[in-house]
Amino acid sequence: MAEKLSYETRSDGVLYSLSGGIKALLRRKSASRVRVELWRGDTLIPPESGDLDSSAFRCRLADLAHEHFGETNGFAKELGLIATVFDAHTKEREQDAAEDDRQNNAPELVGTPYRLVDGGIVRLKNTREGEIPQMLTNFTARIVEEVVRDDGAESRRIYRLSGETKARRLPEVEVPAAQFAAMNWVPEKWGLSARITAGMGAKDYTREAIELLSQGARSRLLYAHTGWRTLPDGRRVYLHAKGAIGAGDVEVELEPGLESYALPEPDLSAPELAEAVRVSLRFLELAPPKVTAPLLAAAYLAPLSEIVPPDFCLWLWGATGSFKSTIAALLLSHFGTFSETTLPASFESTANAQERVLFLLKDTVAVVDDWRPAVSRGDASEMDRKAQRLLRATGNRQGRGRMTSDTSLRRAYPPRGVVVATAETLPEGPAFESAAARSLSINLQREDVNLDCLSELQRAKDALKVAMAGYIRWIASRYDGLSDRVESHRAGLRERLRGELPGAHPRTPDAAAALITSLTTLEAYARSVGTLSEEPGKELLARASAGVIEAARAHTESTKGGDPASRFVEILRSLFEAGRVYVKDKETGEYPPGWRELGWEETDDDTGALCRPRREAEFVGWAGEVHLYLDREAAYAAVSAFTARGGIPFGIKPRALWEALKRVGLSVTAERRTDNLVRIEKKPRRVVQIPKSAVLGKE
Repeated sequence: MAEKLSYETRSDGVLYSLSGGIKALLRRKSASRVRVELWRGDTLIPPESGDLDSSAFRCRLADLAHEHFGETNGFAKELGLIATVFDAHTKEREQDAAEDDRQNNAPELVGTPYRLVDGGIVRLKNTREGEIPQMLTNFTARIVEEVVRDDGAESRRIYRLSGETKARRLPEVEVPAAQFAAMNWVPEKWGLSARITAGMGAKDYTREAIELLSQGARSRLLYAHTGWRTLPDGRRVYLHAKGAIGAGDVEVELEPGLESYALPEPDLSAPELAEAVRVSLRFLELAPPKVTAPLLAAAYLAPLSEIVPPDFCLWLWGATGSFKSTIAALLLSHFGTFSETTLPASFESTANAQERVLFLLKDTVAVVDDWRPAVSRGDASEMDRKAQRLLRATGNRQGRGRMTSDTSLRRAYPPRGVVVATAETLPEGPAFESAAARSLSINLQREDVNLDCLSELQRAKDALKVAMAGYIRWIASRYDGLSDRVESHRAGLRERLRGELPGAHPRTPDAAAALITSLTTLEAYARSVGTLSEEPGKELLARASAGVIEAARAHTESTKGGDPASRFVEILRSLFEAGRVYVKDKETGEYPPGWRELGWEETDDDTGALCRPRREAEFVGWAGEVHLYLDREAAYAAVSAFTARGGIPFGIKPRALWEALKRVGLSVTAERRTDNLVRIEKKPRRVVQIPKSAVLGKE
């Protein structure tokens, strides 16, 4: 019976050519219903839907044909024939459509409602009238790479896309996977060249089509930090911008500005390695050992950061023009190619940017350049805050905690390497007492620098990264053994140095011990590659270790007086000397003995009084024979107001100040208190009692 019917499979159904010039287009709507369109010539019958196997539906179609077309001999019989073969013809139509889809559609879109048409993406939309092509975009796009960036704290997925319109190729772009589905990146990345058609669901359909087109995208794992990393297969490697020491199949992509951290692949048996280490050791001749020994030790401590966490910052300070940045860049050249203009971080950067850089630079040296006293008070406060945050983060090995918008905690970014800061001066004020203890300051003066040696090392600085690359491979081959020996060696040094550094903050011997430990490891490495023999190695180690200890002593001396108690006493002494404050006699409330130096002056009127408080002097307390008895509120207000007017660093609260005076033994206090109850002008008062000689400078 099928042979008696003339039919054609089309995208919108099966078209039958019947007797009398009648055309019938049928399309399946459900398992039991079909949609039928009938026409002859220019006469069209509105579509009807029903069950073609039902004689009632066929009769209705025949009646409609007779009503609109006139005589239709044999039409009812032909409808019956169609009912018997329509399922087979529908299946044939589907097979033809699938074959056309395979031949003419993009391979990735075969079997989907999407097509690439005229340089854009089209979706075949099912409607009552059949499949209608819906234009979604004027461009096509594919994800060419699915990149996972691992920075050591979290993994971020990024899509790299290529695209083109009918007229031109679009630039390759990167889109975070979390932002891809919204499709808002299209105008941001490609501007007006790429358009998504307006309409409900157009963006979502476009997203699906691009994902389907991208099924063959390459997946890559990129590490985004430097330093040691254990790979999924258990290998321990050291990451740098060009890959990894210890593996040739690892990809690293550091953030912009950090690409210079690139090391060569070392050969521990090559004779040039011994010469490279010799060049590195020449860094010790660049300036006095108290300058160069801690710096070189810091470079070789960095790859040991997982074993000996460097919980201190090297604060390299000196006047402008003293080659601080130049020497810092030379030190950093152990880990790549650097100059004073390409240092990885600066105090001009935001504190958050600094934090991120120090986190990514794991097991290496990070230089934060150019801390300086600012001109305006606002700038000075900002610079001080950055210095405080840097020193505390480095000393505590902690990042700044944050919350997301839904109040969950974000990952913190603690420093993970050795931090060197360059500065024009030491940070001042009691607020820096604790922060300064988390540093080891190194003073550099222009005349300290051996310019000939500096020039020679700059010409040969490529050897420095060869020496460091060899050192890292040497550590990798004995990492587990070093983990045990190095930490125990540091602990022993720390106990010995506490006796050699009297008056130092408890953190200072610990920092010195870490640096000397790295020098010990450097000396063992230099001997293993043939740069040094045993006796010269011991001599170099002793000389460099002495330089570290000398630097620790100088740091202790230069940071004395930065505690709140000393600072308060110094400022109060200055106020007495300038006649800006005065005290009364403890017993009488009048002028005290030694009144000239306690804020009083002779009278020049006819009142008959011998003396009076100096003009504009502020009252701060009382004086006895041996002690000053400070009114807590008045004395604190006078000192803090003076420092605020002069922009002098002081920022400490009253309670912390009185506790500091008690802690260092400057104040006489009652048990479990920071003040004392004393009879003043015949009445008991609580005062801060300190020796008069401590304030007046006689002791």
